[in-house]
Amino acid sequence: MQTNAFDTKSLGVVGTFRSTIQSGGFRALYVGLALPLGAQAIYKGSIFSINNLTKQLIVEWKSGNDKLESTTLTLGDKYLCGFTAGAVNAALFVTPVEYVRNQLINEHGLSGDSKGKSGPLSVIRNTIAQDGVAGLWRGMASTVLRDSVGCGFFFVAMSFSQQALSPNESPSFPVVLCSGALAGVSFWLWALPVDTMKTWIQNGSANNMTDAAKLSLSGGLVGGIRSLSRGWQMAYGRGAPSAAITVTTYSLVYQFLTR
Repeated sequence: MQTNAFDTKSLGVVGTFRSTIQSGGFRALYVGLALPLGAQAIYKGSIFSINNLTKQLIVEWKSGNDKLESTTLTLGDKYLCGFTAGAVNAALFVTPVEYVRNQLINEHGLSGDSKGKSGPLSVIRNTIAQDGVAGLWRGMASTVLRDSVGCGFFFVAMSFSQQALSPNESPSFPVVLCSGALAGVSFWLWALPVDTMKTWIQNGSANNMTDAAKLSLSGGLVGGIRSLSRGWQMAYGRGAPSAAITVTTYSLVYQFLTR
């Protein structure tokens, strides 16, 4: 749904779902899935590890600064930690994985048939042959912009909601689930329009964020908002429960390992 900047015949979520199955069967719904699915463990591990490391560095810095009365992390500190984690993860891992995924999706969209088409390794080889290794990092600026700010919002929303719902005790299981869902929505409120522009850059519809912004406004303000928010139902419908599961799983594993 995000592939084309403007499509006056956009089918919406249900229409796209039906059209995809008709053109390529249920298999077409999972085009380009293998690589990003396998990379999710790296994504999550990287983000939470860098977030925790940045927290430790800030606490150590505060502890050594006599001018500061408290070493407690503020929401601003937590935003910075999430921002850093999202930026590093996006620059190192997310950009090339999503580039390959988007090429596979775009190729399927052009052909309407996933059978006999190239896989991830073929896309990687062709990209390196044409543009060098750097070609796999096309759209890195927009990916970093999306994930840095988005992860900052993610960790602030998670922390704020847990403090609000469990001010004097460790967050319970339902509170952790709720905080994860709110964190996921907070991420996608920022990330969806940026993610759409990133997709345009990676599939060649735009050269950079400036071009993508101009492209989004070429259909007028209302048309631009619609094009940038295309697929919001899937983004929020997926983002909230997946973030809830991620945060809950992380909390349980962290508690188990630190006993």
